[in-house]
Amino acid sequence: MKFVLFSALCLVLTISAQAQPTAQRIGGFFADLHLNSATLKLDDASANAMDGHGRGVGVLVGYSFPRYVAFYIEGNGGRINPDDIDPRTDVVSYRPLHLDVGTQLMVDLGPWRPYIDIAFTKRSMEFFLNGLESGMSGTGITYGGGLRFFFAPALALNASLKITQGAFDKVDVGLTQQAIPAIDARSARLNIGLSWYLGR
Repeated sequence: MKFVLFSALCLVLTISAQAQPTAQRIGGFFADLHLNSATLKLDDASANAMDGHGRGVGVLVGYSFPRYVAFYIEGNGGRINPDDIDPRTDVVSYRPLHLDVGTQLMVDLGPWRPYIDIAFTKRSMEFFLNGLESGMSGTGITYGGGLRFFFAPALALNASLKITQGAFDKVDVGLTQQAIPAIDARSARLNIGLSWYLGR
């Protein structure tokens, strides 16, 4: 992941040195495709064995009003490996899923577009527990920010950090779902990818 970050930074600096800082009124439908590095932390001693980190991929589709605000839906999936393996279970990895519905507030700095991000998030994780397909789910609020750099009229490099604070309050074991006392959880996603503005 560090190599990817370093390579992306070098690419941005090289293109920026050659780019003309012309302001572009970017608007309309757009899509992001990105890779991410993710972490998850549960604020419950009995569930600490689920704390971990991993990698994933995501896609975002949205509509941007010129220069200042965008609304979007984003989905992210991947695989996380627990930092500590619980000897009482056979869980060695799990699949986190995030579905965000949110907005981005942007600042127009020519080819550079920093933004802040806030979203409502549906979050789950799936795993096999003692041979049964299992999982936990809940909701949360996501906040963060990012930066797009337009190296072409319709294409931008995009890097963002998103933090989701919420709770898991349902558990699935096999085909059975039941409510559980809320387990507070915090997840973070560092995304790096491309944005494509359709129709430009």
